[in-house]
Amino acid sequence: MKKSIRSMLVGVCSMGMLSVATSALAQERSGFYVGTGIGYSVNLLENDNVYSKNGTEKRTDTGFKFYGGYQFNNNWAIEGQYLNIGTYAGDTKNRTPNNMHITAKASGFSVAAVGMLPLGQSFALFGKAGAILKTVDASEYNDLKTLRREVKSTKTSALLGAGVEFKVTPQLVLRAEYEYLGKTPLSTNDNGPQLRNDMVSVGARYTF
Repeated sequence: MKKSIRSMLVGVCSMGMLSVATSALAQERSGFYVGTGIGYSVNLLENDNVYSKNGTEKRTDTGFKFYGGYQFNNNWAIEGQYLNIGTYAGDTKNRTPNNMHITAKASGFSVAAVGMLPLGQSFALFGKAGAILKTVDASEYNDLKTLRREVKSTKTSALLGAGVEFKVTPQLVLRAEYEYLGKTPLSTNDNGPQLRNDMVSVGARYTF
């Protein structure tokens, strides 16, 4: 009798474990996805003694992005994206007789590995690390138009990000994230002015 009860318990436990494993496999997510986002970009001119020290600056702008990737399972994905990071603007208005002005527009392409940590059925935390090829188009000029300088600078740097996702349906996921987008020099001198870019965005992605 005891043997029969023990056998029944082992059988029930085995069936339970098999059911849990099957359920977990059924909830495993994988596939290609695409997404878009819009956000608040912060653009800082570093190593500069003209605009950041003696002028006025417009350091924030609206940025947007389009991205796509492949999710291998609930924990890992690889992702590529295009970002329009917005424009930095500075001037020395009311500071010098011959006012100087600068605008610097930043955009880039990135590739990153994404690590995900599911928190229940709907929420997940994620972090990502990769590289971004960022281009900055800068224009500097004075009020008298006697000085004008155009600079186009491209550099590859590290990309780091973190955020949270909320699953609306099995295919549609809402995302909020912060990304560090590196620094790009505005001259051939790496010790000269550099534009640093960060972005906080919200958006959605769809898995096929």
